[in-house]
Amino acid sequence: MKAVVLGSGQDGGVPQLLGPDRDERSASSVAVVTDDGAILLDCAPDVRRQHRALTSAIGDDAARIAAVALTHGHMGHYAGLVHFGKEAAATTEIPLYGTRSMIRFLESNEPWATLFRNRNLVVGSTTFEIGGVKGEAIPVPHRSELTDAVAWSISDDETRLLYLPDIDSWDAWPNAADVIGSHDVALLDASFFDEDEPLGRPISEIPHPLVVDTLERFRAADCRVVLTHLNHTNALARGDADAHARVAAAGWEVAFDGMVIE
Repeated sequence: MKAVVLGSGQDGGVPQLLGPDRDERSASSVAVVTDDGAILLDCAPDVRRQHRALTSAIGDDAARIAAVALTHGHMGHYAGLVHFGKEAAATTEIPLYGTRSMIRFLESNEPWATLFRNRNLVVGSTTFEIGGVKGEAIPVPHRSELTDAVAWSISDDETRLLYLPDIDSWDAWPNAADVIGSHDVALLDASFFDEDEPLGRPISEIPHPLVVDTLERFRAADCRVVLTHLNHTNALARGDADAHARVAAAGWEVAFDGMVIE
């Protein structure tokens, strides 16, 4: 299996619209390359640029979008779907996988509903099998103002990959260690680094696990851990050498746009 990190930033990307300058990261998304094209895990607002970069890296045929699988209904994870409509790419019958609440939200609101009426997108479920690759949605606890949330477990005959860009807390998901450990590669929520994050608002309003806590909790995990979904305030996104050293000391990695995971 080959996966390409299309974006490694939080929903607003790095830097954000009115945020301080940072090394650029687009919103979190991953492309899984199959025999039938690429499956997009989440569809970020930056999908045009992300897909051009993917095409340059792996070629037109391999980068052809075979399907989209969404994790949840927060802006950075589905807003790129606007580019699938008649005003842009005008795709034809691209399968869209997600939970019932995710699909219902899109079908009930414009401009997303038009994509289904025009059959730019067709409704999929919470499992798929495309080009020798299987996918299964795993429910995770995350703010459900609009939809519920899932991680995606992706597998072929040799490898299992977990894409989990958003979760409220590890304590709220009792089987977290078992699920993460059952995969060969785990891309995990790393929105915020530690309690000193310069957020400007209480973290209780936007709960995510802290990287320092994730490091301690899963340091012994028998899999390759890649941290993604970095907020622009995150020490890792700010290039803090000590923060990167702590991640490297655990044998973990920090995702970057264009990162290839074989």
